[in-house]
Amino acid sequence: MKNLYLEQVLKQRLIPQPKEISFQDGECLIQDGISVELKTAENEEEFGETVAELFSEYWYVSPEIKLSHSKTAEDFLEDQYEVQVTRKKITLISHCSKGLQLAMKTLRQLAEPIRGTAFLEGFVLQTCKIQDYADSEFRAVRLDIKPYNDLGDVEKKIRIVGALKFNYIFLDCSEVFPFKSHPAFAFKDHVKRPAFFRALLDVADDVGITLIPCFNIFHQASFCEYDIEEHKVLNFHPEYAPLFEPGGWSWCMSNPESQAVVADLVHELYEFFECPDYFHIGKISSQEFRFCRSCAEKSAEDLLSGQIAALYLSFDENRPRFVLGKEPSDPDKKVKIAFPGDILLELNEGEKIPEGVDCVQYFQNENSVLADDAGGTVFDLNDELLPISAADIAWNGKGQDNYSTDAFVQVKLNAVADMEPVSHHDF
Repeated sequence: MKNLYLEQVLKQRLIPQPKEISFQDGECLIQDGISVELKTAENEEEFGETVAELFSEYWYVSPEIKLSHSKTAEDFLEDQYEVQVTRKKITLISHCSKGLQLAMKTLRQLAEPIRGTAFLEGFVLQTCKIQDYADSEFRAVRLDIKPYNDLGDVEKKIRIVGALKFNYIFLDCSEVFPFKSHPAFAFKDHVKRPAFFRALLDVADDVGITLIPCFNIFHQASFCEYDIEEHKVLNFHPEYAPLFEPGGWSWCMSNPESQAVVADLVHELYEFFECPDYFHIGKISSQEFRFCRSCAEKSAEDLLSGQIAALYLSFDENRPRFVLGKEPSDPDKKVKIAFPGDILLELNEGEKIPEGVDCVQYFQNENSVLADDAGGTVFDLNDELLPISAADIAWNGKGQDNYSTDAFVQVKLNAVADMEPVSHHDF
């Protein structure tokens, strides 16, 4: 490409950075009837329908799509794709629809409106070739939903995360979830309607995100922050006091009735969110742990392993992979968790979990590492928007420092453009 400055600008626009990209001189107008060829390992008609819908959603055009088999694509990873843009044709190569959707997200970041007009008349792409794949199959953020978060706010964050090619969100929503198995845990004035969460499932599916529900089976049983002097169950239902430690922060892990309630709430969340592959069971803490007379008679190891085992055994063989949060460990306070089947996990920073068992989320400053056969880094979204470098760390294993603020603004604008008015969701 002759214009090196334009090449640099175009590369800065892509978040995360593709593994390989080369630009050529020339442009491709995205217009009705544009030729698009999809080369995949399997010729599925639904692939063409998916791409056609995205062309209409992104650029308001109807392409002419051709499906063909690619021998090369048979060896592609699910999160791998190749893009070839010429003046007259766009070619997308991937193993399956997941790769096609990722390729379309890349093209969307690269496309820009035709210049020299007062109003939008179409979009244009620079001719190029892109080869890309994700270093990690597990790219996640954590999102905490509070009573003051409205649907539009949460939807915007999910769409931005999807546009940045993350594929999982740990959704901490137990404080506002409308539990039916135990209505006392659906807190008056704080609970969201079921339609709120169904809408989030639809949004997540639309952008290629799997929502992983979180429920702390050890602590935070007050459903409040630690320093807040209230308990959202006991304030209204003091009859449930035996389920909790005297301070109310932790579940009473020696009480089988407490374990049964925890299992009911976990199953309800798991099934509502369509039985994902993972479920986050919370983070182990030493705060207000073993405070009652019954728990004080047992060791920490027995209580923790018993709590996990009770939940483990409440599932059949189709149970999710439990994700367990763990703060950076103190060598003098290593905690061992015994799982059914004589599997022992030593929760010490840096140790690998046996393949096919479960996952530990090691917390390191603002981010955390998911240690299992999938690997990956979990970023905390909370009330702040994700830093743009996080997308590259998740996708490429390292951050990039050559982005402009405009690049992330454009990603946000793209994501928000997909939103429908909240009133479209039936409450």
